[in-house]
Amino acid sequence: MIGEFLGNSKKQFNHDVLDCVVDEMDFSSMELDEALRKFQAHIRVQGEAQKVERLIEAFSQRYCMCNPEVVQQFHNPDTIFILAFAIILLNTDMYSPNIKPDRKMMLEDFIRNLRGVDDGADIPRELVVGIYERIQQKELKSNEDHVTYVTKVEKSIVGMKTVLSVPHRRLVCCSRLFEVTDVNKLQKQAAHQREVFLFNDLLVILKLCPKKKSSSTYTFCKSVGLLGMQFHLFENEYYSHGITLVTPLSGSEKRQVLHFCALGSDEMQKFVEDLKESIAEVTELEQIRIEWELEKQQGAKTLSFKSAGAQVDPQLKQGSPTAKREAALGERPSESTVEVSIHNRLQTSQHNSGLGAERGAPVPLPDLQPSPLREQPPPPPLPPLPPTPPGTLVQCQQIVKVIVLDKPCLARMEPLLSQALSCYASSSSDSCGSTPLGCPGSPVKVIHQPPLPPPPPPYNHPHQYCPPGSLLHQRRYSSGSRSLV
Repeated sequence: MIGEFLGNSKKQFNHDVLDCVVDEMDFSSMELDEALRKFQAHIRVQGEAQKVERLIEAFSQRYCMCNPEVVQQFHNPDTIFILAFAIILLNTDMYSPNIKPDRKMMLEDFIRNLRGVDDGADIPRELVVGIYERIQQKELKSNEDHVTYVTKVEKSIVGMKTVLSVPHRRLVCCSRLFEVTDVNKLQKQAAHQREVFLFNDLLVILKLCPKKKSSSTYTFCKSVGLLGMQFHLFENEYYSHGITLVTPLSGSEKRQVLHFCALGSDEMQKFVEDLKESIAEVTELEQIRIEWELEKQQGAKTLSFKSAGAQVDPQLKQGSPTAKREAALGERPSESTVEVSIHNRLQTSQHNSGLGAERGAPVPLPDLQPSPLREQPPPPPLPPLPPTPPGTLVQCQQIVKVIVLDKPCLARMEPLLSQALSCYASSSSDSCGSTPLGCPGSPVKVIHQPPLPPPPPPYNHPHQYCPPGSLLHQRRYSSGSRSLV
């Protein structure tokens, strides 16, 4: 269960926890397979390939930091990761019951699989042979946890189809009770003896089946979930320590009623306390699960609402060009949005060009971002220009989309295109121009793009091993991560 959490590659918090856990492990002066044995004793390395790769990557980085002299024996530090991954595969192949003995990996197969992994060079044969022999003598396995004990119980049950050994399930207690078919009649207790295994979310009722002398297995009777379970104690002339369990049936309004009795008050009191705590736990976890589901649904609705463009910033002023453009983006189709955006920018360009001409100074192309603090005067009427052929490519500075005009849209865009031609033709020679529209005599000017953002800071992860030798180099991607494959 810990490995499932730490190997989650989708959450940064899980990455940070894994880094902190690995930092507490010391692999100094240890062989690679022995260090991996120590690592896997605390963290189970199994599951999806991405989770296994993430765990082995963290282990390899820590091993390189603890043993720099070992890393210098290889041409590339990535060889440590490859060799550790090969050890995991060897251990799985050697001890998996699903692989036939004649299909298991032999020593020569293991050596052949590792040829050329060290930047084209082979790993020393004596190192590979030592790893194979130590894995053959002792399996790499995790220490026992709650799942291990549940697995042992599951193997001793006959006739049970439900899977017990799951990461979230743990065994709380095991009690010997006697099932009561009728609380108003006396019955022989030995005929209805039950072994009741209480888990944190499930109650499993078994019958004890003795085999031979000391070994015994259980026969499955029934299992009931703890979610929604109610219970009460009873006492009458036949049963002094009785308990009644009432559980809802899934997909039905009916309820299942079970009666049990115990031999003594102490045993019944212990079972009732554990049962009460387990029911409270599973109820609280169900409430948390429902809250998470509601948060996911609410987040999905908010995301879809934003992606649809239905949210408009309320701080935008009603009369500003920016507010008009944002309102147009949320309420009008894409063609109208482009028209409003071009119109607002050309209004600013016309107004600033007129001010520069009055002063007799060269007029640079202004910033085409509309100012929300002042209203721009409408542009003066201009004589129409010859019609623009269909398929003309229009590009306006600070407009992300490139529009290819068709005939219906061209009729609506002709006035705006005429204003654009007039504005750009009146600009000075040192001003920035837009893409030419194909008219003869129009000068081709260079578009000044905004500067690129600064480069990201250098990758300085505390687990990153930097070898001192010149032969040891590391391959890095643009994201800053080190190549380990």
